Amino acid sequence: MEATFNSDEKLLRVVSPVEIFWKDGKTTSACFKDKKGLSVNRTWCDKSVEAIEQLESVFPSSSRKAIISIKYAQCIELNILVKYLPLPDNVFHSELHRDNNSPMLSQSQCKGLSRLCVIEKEYA
Repeated sequence: MEATFNSDEKLLRVVSPVEIFWKDGKTTSACFKDKKGLSVNRTWCDKSVEAIEQLESVFPSSSRKAIISIKYAQCIELNILVKYLPLPDNVFHSELHRDNNSPMLSQSQCKGLSRLCVIEKEYA
């Protein structure tokens, strides 16, 4: 898989049913905060089905409320650094970082992601 991203490429993330992550059926900025960098799965060359299946295999159904997506181009507009960081068991793994010096996204970046993200798959 190439290290470069297509501008329309979707980046997927599992969001748990924890109350702080949801308000009125929409994500809150809290679900985009991670001190180590925000883990996502990329959908390189339209591999959305495979990327979603990989997420579902790792996260038990009780910890999934939805899988959301954000496009690579939207991350760039929010000045978010997108890094392709494949893992031995996950070729799709990537991370969103504030910049080269800080992996944790800023509050404004988290709010922007919350505003722009799309629910790709919702669980009961």
